[in-house]
Amino acid sequence: MKKTIITYLITLAFTLVVSGCASPPTVYLYGKYLEPSKVQALSEQLTDQGLNVEVNDFDFPTSVSTNTLLYSLLLQSPEAIDNTTSITEHAGYSINRVQSLTQGNHWYTKNSLALFVFPDGNRPHGTLLAQDLIHSYIANRCGNGQRLTL
Repeated sequence: MKKTIITYLITLAFTLVVSGCASPPTVYLYGKYLEPSKVQALSEQLTDQGLNVEVNDFDFPTSVSTNTLLYSLLLQSPEAIDNTTSITEHAGYSINRVQSLTQGNHWYTKNSLALFVFPDGNRPHGTLLAQDLIHSYIANRCGNGQRLTL
């Protein structure tokens, strides 16, 4: 009897530990170039499919010039790559490149993916987008430190 209880407790503890490790992947949605309503809609669609979503408006790595999905090699559910791609394409954004682990100084480890999306699928070649210019610029060693905010 005592041995059965101990075996049961060990099995229960193991089940709790394993189930605690099985969490849905996190999708880091880079929404800098999308309208807020489009970011919200895409985020909701990903969340509805059981993915954790963290939206940001960080700069894209300079080498990302097309809609790109990056993923960690440590994904607990590799099907999350296909699911995220499918959801994103259903929302009207084709994924042109899928790559593992890293792009520029952006690294994806643990159970995560990163989704870089442009409104038209690609960064217009040789151009700056308005979102790239938004910043506060301060004159250095010129007059009394004038500031220009775009």
